[in-house]
This record gives sequence, C-alpha cells and structure tokens, in this order.
Amino acid sequence: MWLRNWFAFSVCIPRYKNAKFLVSKPCFAVNDFSFMENLSSCTLFFDQIECLNPVLQEKLLEYIVSGYFEEKNIKLVIGCKCGINKLAEMEGFNKDLFFKLSLVPVKLIELNERKEDVLPLAEYFLEVEKTRTGKQIQGFSENAVKALNAHYWRGFETELKNAVERACLLCEGPLIQENDLNLSNETSEESVGRVADELAFSDNADMTLKTAVDLFKKVYITRLLEQNDHNQTKVAKILDVQRTYVSKLLSELSIR
Repeated sequence: MWLRNWFAFSVCIPRYKNAKFLVSKPCFAVNDFSFMENLSSCTLFFDQIECLNPVLQEKLLEYIVSGYFEEKNIKLVIGCKCGINKLAEMEGFNKDLFFKLSLVPVKLIELNERKEDVLPLAEYFLEVEKTRTGKQIQGFSENAVKALNAHYWRGFETELKNAVERACLLCEGPLIQENDLNLSNETSEESVGRVADELAFSDNADMTLKTAVDLFKKVYITRLLEQNDHNQTKVAKILDVQRTYVSKLLSELSIR
C-alpha cells in the first residue's frame, strides 16, 4: 500500500492541474462517499478497489459517468492488490466500472523484483525514524545489509518499513545489526510454496511447467547470489555446474 500511495502522490499529482494534495482511502474502510462532498482540486486514491462493496461500486460508476470528478478537479486513481487481470475476472465486481477504471493501467514492480531498491528504501525509512525518535543511528551493519537483501518481502514496502522501525527501537549501538531486524528465515519448503503461489496468483496467463521451473530457477539463483556476494564462481560450485553456465542462466532469466 505504501508504494501505491507514493505512486499516486509523486506521479499523478504533478501532472494534474491544481491537484495539490492526496486523499487516500483503503476501500475496505469505505462505507459511503460522503467524505467527497468537501473535496476539490486533489488526487483521490482508492486503494484495494477489489474490497469495495457492490452497492458502492455502482455509486462510484455513477460519479464517474456524471463527470463529477472533472467538475471538482479531482484526479481519480485506483489501486488493487490482486492485479488488473484478476480484477476483471473477479465474480461480483462491476464490469462497467472495471472498464472505466482500467483506462491507463500501470503495473508497479514488486520490491522482491527490484532488490537494488531495498537498501535505499531502508535508509530512507531509517532517516524518518531517526527524526521521529531522536536516536543517533549511523546506518546498517554489513550483516544487516545482507539480511535485508536476502529476505523475501511478503509485505513489500510496508514490511520493510515496519522492520526498520522495529530495528530502530531495538538498536543499542551506532549501527543496526541483523538481530535488530528480526527477519524470519524462509525454509526450502516455504520457498517452493511461495514460487508456486506467485505463479498461480499472478497476472501471467502462462502457467506452463517450463514457466514454473524458470521462475524457481530465478528465485533460487538470485538467493544464492545474494548469499555469496554475487560471486558466480561460488554459486557455480554450489550448483555443481560450470561458471559459464551460471552466466548463461543470468542472461536467460534476466537476473540483474
């Protein structure tokens, strides 16, 4: 949710005339639209639209068709956790509303697919916490950085934010240590199950065995690289293959 809010704020607002602030509403907490009466010249972000009940779906469609948002200079942005293809197939979701909302779909890449963003985000969250708590923490230890990069972020940016906030509270020295983060280790069975879930619940229509195997290879090799400082020779030895084959896999699987 943090990433979707950030996108709505940083990307949509500057491109819409006089829309100077963001109003964010998770749809599971929306019981009516009375709060919109006093809104104007803003970006209105409805997150988790799949949670909006059918009656309010119909009402939202009426607002859109009537031109209500244009009249009040409100930019409407919608977020969903399930993916836009799954939203279209969801039983009970208003199809007319879906087509109105899917005018310009944007897929946000998950944190686990952009590992290079983990540390910068963690450092940003740490700066926020330092300002809030007044603690003098210089940063993350080497082992803590490795743990951050190796962890599978099921809760995406929100989980990372919570981990940094907790670590900031527990930290007793100048650097946050791996133990301060208290990140759970994933078992091999959990890793396989997670990969299966990623494929089964993704927007990808290709659910063949080859796709599943390639996805597992990508996750597994990425994990080994992170655990071995991206040393391809070490990873090749663990996999019992030639280093040149590891390089070939990195290219084929688009592993950065």
